[in-house]
Amino acid sequence: MLKPISCSLALLITAGIGQDALAREPAAPYGERIVVSEAAWPESIPDPALSVFPALEDTGPVLVPGGDARESAAQWEIQVRELETLGGPYASGLEEPLADLARQRVNEGRYAEALSLYRRSLHILRVNTGLASPAQMAIVRAMLQLQRALGDREALDDLYGYYYRLGWLDADEEAEARWRVALEYLRWQRERLRTSGAGDIDRHLLELHRLNEQLLEQSAQEEASLEVQVDLARSQLLNLYLVRDRVTPQTTENLSVLTPRRSRRQDLFPEDIYRDRLFNLHRSAVSAGSDLLGSFAARLEAPTERAALYRDIGDWEQWNGVWHRAVEAWRRAYDLLRDAGEEALIAQWFATPVELPDNGVFWQPQPDEESSVVRMTFDVNARGRARSSSSVALSGRDSASITAGRELRGIRFRPSFDSGDAVESEGLVRDYRVYH
Repeated sequence: MLKPISCSLALLITAGIGQDALAREPAAPYGERIVVSEAAWPESIPDPALSVFPALEDTGPVLVPGGDARESAAQWEIQVRELETLGGPYASGLEEPLADLARQRVNEGRYAEALSLYRRSLHILRVNTGLASPAQMAIVRAMLQLQRALGDREALDDLYGYYYRLGWLDADEEAEARWRVALEYLRWQRERLRTSGAGDIDRHLLELHRLNEQLLEQSAQEEASLEVQVDLARSQLLNLYLVRDRVTPQTTENLSVLTPRRSRRQDLFPEDIYRDRLFNLHRSAVSAGSDLLGSFAARLEAPTERAALYRDIGDWEQWNGVWHRAVEAWRRAYDLLRDAGEEALIAQWFATPVELPDNGVFWQPQPDEESSVVRMTFDVNARGRARSSSSVALSGRDSASITAGRELRGIRFRPSFDSGDAVESEGLVRDYRVYH
C-alpha cells in the first residue's frame, strides 16, 4: 500500500511544481514582433536632452547650400588654413572652425564628411586640453548622432563606450549630467542587445546587470538625487526583462522528487560559468525586480510617483505570470491615485487594457515598408489575457493576420479596473504593426 501512496504523492508534487513553473513563465516580448500602431517609448531612442541636432534623418539628402551658407563655409575653411599655417595641424583653436564647418555639412546632409571633420576637431581638442576635457562632450554627442544616421553599429558602440568613460573622467563635471550620461549608456546597451549583432549575449547581459548594480550602489553612496536613483532602478528592471526573456533556464528531464540529483561537473568552461550566473539571476529576477522598485516606492513622498512605481511592479509581476502579486500592486497604485484625486491618471492607466511590458524594452522600430498593419478585434478578461480575437490585414502581407493573432495570445495585459477591481473588457479594436 505504501508504494502507490508514495507514487501518488510524487505525482501530486510534480504536478504542483509544473503548475508553479508554468505560472512563472514570462509572457511574449511585446514590441518585438507586434506593437500598437503609433506606439513610442523613450527606451527606443537616445535621450533627447543629450542631442546636439534637433532632428537628424537616418539618411539625409545632400542639399546644395545657399549663398550665405557657401560664404560661411568658405570663411571657416580660410580660418582652418590660417591656423594650420601659424600653429601646425594641432593648433589651439583649430577645433572651432572645424566644428562650425562640420555643422554646415550636417545641414547639407553630408553626414560622412561632417563626421570626419568632428573626428579631427575632437582629436585636436584632446591634444590641447587633455583627455578628460569636458569640452569634448558636445562634439562626441554630435558624433553619436551622425554615427547612428550612417548606420555603423560597431563604430557607434565604440563611440558610446568613449562617451560613457568621458562622462566620468572629470570629477568636477556636473553631477546630474554624469548620471544622465550613465543612464543613456545603459539604454544604448539594451538597444544593442535587441539587435542581431550583439555578440556574446550571455556575457553582455551579465555585464549590463553588474554595471547597473554598481551604479545603483554608487548613486546611494554619493547621495545622488532620488530621481536619479529611481531612474537607475527602472533601468535595472528593464535589464531584468531582457534576462527573463533571453535566458532559457536548464530544466531537469523529470520533475519528480524521486529523481536523484545529478552531480555538477567541476571542470566548467568559462561559458558554463556565465550561464550558471545567468540562470541564478533568471531564477531570482522576479522578486529582485519587485523588491528593488518597492524599496524606492517607500521613499517617495508624491503619491503619483509612488503609484507609478507600484504600477510598474504590477506590470512586472503580471508579465512574469504572478497574478496575485500583480493585482495587489495595481490596487495600491489605484488607491494612491484615488486618494490623491488623480482621476485623469486613473483613466490613463486603468480605464482600458494595456499590453505589457509598456516600456519598449523589446521594441526595435523598423521602417514602415518592413511591417504590416493588422486590425484586431478581441476581448481581454479580468486576468489580462486576450480572448475571442479576429483580424483583418489593412496593409502589407495577408499572412500578418496569422502572426498578429498568435502574438496576441502570448501577450499579457494590465486589465481594466473599475472601483479598484480588475474587470473584463469586451470588443476592443486596435491596429497593430506586425514586423516581418
